[in-house]
Amino acid sequence: MRTKLLTIVIFLVFSQLVINQNSYCQESENYSNLPEIFLQKISLKMQNVSFETFLDTFSQKTKIKLNYNRSRIPLSKSVTVNLKNKQAIDVLNMVLNQTKTELKFAAGEQYLIVPRINKYELMGKISGKIVDIDNQRPLIGANILLEEYQMGDATNVDGEFTIDNIPVGNYTLKISYIGYQSIIIPDIIIKSNRTTFVNEELKETPVVGEPVIVRDNYFSDVNAQPVSSSSFSSEEIRRTATFVGDVSRIVSVLPGTSLENEGNNLIVRGGSTIENKFYIDNIEVPNINHLPIFGTTGGFYSVVNIDFIKNVDFFSGGFNSKYGNALSSIMSINLREGNREENDYQLDLNIAGMSAQGEGPINNGKGSWMVSARHNFSDIMLKLQNEKEQKTIFNDVQGKLVYNLSSNHELSFVDIFSTDEFSSTRNYAFSNYTNWYGYFKAIENVFGMNWKYLWSEDGYSNTTLSHIYRKDNVSLFTTLTKAEKMRIRSSENYLQIRNDNFYRFNTANRVEFGMDLKLDFNNLNNFYNSGFDLFGNTKPELEIIKTISTLRTGGFLNYEWIPIKSLSFMPGIRFDFYNYNKSFNISPRLSIIYRLSQATSITGSAGLYYQNLPLYLISQNEKFKKLKDPLAYHMILSFNHLFSDDLKLTIELYDKEYKHTPIDPNLYSLYLLDEAITQLYYDNHETLVSTGSASARGIEVMIQKKLSVDFYGTISASLFSDRYKDLNGIWRNRIIDSNFMFAFEAGYKPSNEWEFSMKFYYSNGLLYTPFDKNKSIEMQSGILEIDKINSLQFQDFNVLSLRVDRRFHFTNSNLIIYLSVWNTFDRKNTAWHAWSEVSNFEVHYNQFSIAPIFGVEFDF
Repeated sequence: MRTKLLTIVIFLVFSQLVINQNSYCQESENYSNLPEIFLQKISLKMQNVSFETFLDTFSQKTKIKLNYNRSRIPLSKSVTVNLKNKQAIDVLNMVLNQTKTELKFAAGEQYLIVPRINKYELMGKISGKIVDIDNQRPLIGANILLEEYQMGDATNVDGEFTIDNIPVGNYTLKISYIGYQSIIIPDIIIKSNRTTFVNEELKETPVVGEPVIVRDNYFSDVNAQPVSSSSFSSEEIRRTATFVGDVSRIVSVLPGTSLENEGNNLIVRGGSTIENKFYIDNIEVPNINHLPIFGTTGGFYSVVNIDFIKNVDFFSGGFNSKYGNALSSIMSINLREGNREENDYQLDLNIAGMSAQGEGPINNGKGSWMVSARHNFSDIMLKLQNEKEQKTIFNDVQGKLVYNLSSNHELSFVDIFSTDEFSSTRNYAFSNYTNWYGYFKAIENVFGMNWKYLWSEDGYSNTTLSHIYRKDNVSLFTTLTKAEKMRIRSSENYLQIRNDNFYRFNTANRVEFGMDLKLDFNNLNNFYNSGFDLFGNTKPELEIIKTISTLRTGGFLNYEWIPIKSLSFMPGIRFDFYNYNKSFNISPRLSIIYRLSQATSITGSAGLYYQNLPLYLISQNEKFKKLKDPLAYHMILSFNHLFSDDLKLTIELYDKEYKHTPIDPNLYSLYLLDEAITQLYYDNHETLVSTGSASARGIEVMIQKKLSVDFYGTISASLFSDRYKDLNGIWRNRIIDSNFMFAFEAGYKPSNEWEFSMKFYYSNGLLYTPFDKNKSIEMQSGILEIDKINSLQFQDFNVLSLRVDRRFHFTNSNLIIYLSVWNTFDRKNTAWHAWSEVSNFEVHYNQFSIAPIFGVEFDF
């Protein structure tokens, strides 16, 4: 009996070994649908070799070319095979079984090795909608392919698609449609039991004589913007190693763009901090930052929740005539929709603050909602910086609602509410040698409604109505005397309407046209005390108590013409009227693209750009109504080359010539528009004239590597010159004329769980003017040496920041834990210099020192 039982056990064990060895060594009739090349007989004996070695040997022996993504399969895993005179498919399947991979067949007779999906793995899915970029109509039958697994879907009659049962991780999605330019989208994050939404637009390939062949690549072309444009996804923004996750700070990696003083004070190609313009879902927003700097677009950090962002388009010059009233740059922030299938929630916590958000469907998926609330921990950050007797509180609440009234009408509503509070004590001012102390309080609300109307098979309109309200309560006092230095009690209301229309005559001719109208209602109650300016002149006391209502209106027309397959023309023109100074400006613009090959193109752009001076400045004197609007001529030449689908080189030369910039005759040799950089606000001025000139010229180089496997990065460098002509006709270097910038950002994802990133920024130091020590001591106020304007330079500026992310996936939830270190080497970078009235000597102030930031993101 025992012998019989032992025989049965041995037989079962042996049978199991045979099954394991030959489970994939089946007869040819089971492979009747395979290509014949896989049915050839081979013999192969390999002991404990790497999977990669086996694949190379197998391909050489069978002449079968196998494709695979190196980051997705275990190439280093040890495998063993010992089969004689077996079909190639049997040999291959035996090793695929050892490595938990499988063979898939793709179009074009491609043979792919991909990870085998385990039915017990945590899964998520992708859903989305694909439309024509010109008319916003759904594309039926577009091919959606998840490249890592070669699994996908085709869009239905509504342009919608779904790919189910995707293991959690990071993926690349390819979207293609006959007659349209394909796009490749990296950084698709699949979370456990969550739906990731991908809504994209495809552009029809122009047919002029012969079809234009456009090479598939990872770089999205910003529509009708051939030069000086970059686009960032929300994931690219989220993972950036910066001080805090911020939409503005990521652009500092771009050439010609810097964030001076490590606030959100964008300096773009020699443009001052007033020269930038922000749009959120087509709503023009004067400033997107907490603790905004009056009269500028700068501040501390962005109010926009990066988890709500779909993508950000940034134009550093040469932007088309759709955008007006900006001399240097445009940042267009596009918010995503909420989940139309299920309710999702997320909690975030880090040393910078905490937030909670939720999203979900409306009326069975006809619409969606999402909302978030955030509270900052700036007090903790200040304590880490050894900053005492200061108080900083930021809060914001924001949300978006989208609803489809029909297939041709879509409504969306956006609201962003924020509060700011900052204060410092007199004791703090004394201990830090600062000349003022006080408090800053502000409330702001941005509300907008977008109506998208598909009125033709070849055209559509987008109309935006918005209202912005802001109220400031600021009091600053002189440290020595406790006298009131500045008082701001102002409220602002902006009513805006924007209308954009798109129409496609054919694939070679497109037009975009529209108008915008803005009504401003401003109640000003501002006070500036008397004192000395930087040249030792007495500034009289100034009080502004008035109500000012202004009207801005404009119209634009852009045209795209492709006469031959390698050439595109994009002329445009803009008209603007501002009733405060009765200015009427005409701004012609032109962009040209010449495609040398599928991988290489040369582009150029030229145009006129006008901007109204900030009301905060020109309301100081009724005579300032006669000031002209500053204008800038943009001239840009760009060379672009794709080394591979995920690696791109861009070289740009630019020249900006400024006219009609304001000058204070009492400060005749200073560039007034840089005042907010050195003083953090615009001072009061008794007289101004608009006779200034300036120039900004440079060459920029950028190499971008998108995340196609496990590595991504951007390297950029700029050589430039920023100069201005003073009232005496002397050309001088501006304070921002540091001549050289270099930035490097990179990340490495060794697996779906871990990610490492870094960011390094370097520039020559800003220029500054020394104080006349004798006069400054005598007057106990900072008086500049007039004959040494911008003759000195701060030490070189550099910051290295590091970040590591760890993802955890659970059955119904997901967790990210990250650690970021700002200014890793604790570099003492100079922020600015000032004359301390408290100590009566010159003081240099440093920027942020080393700051570790630990954070947690939990969604469920």
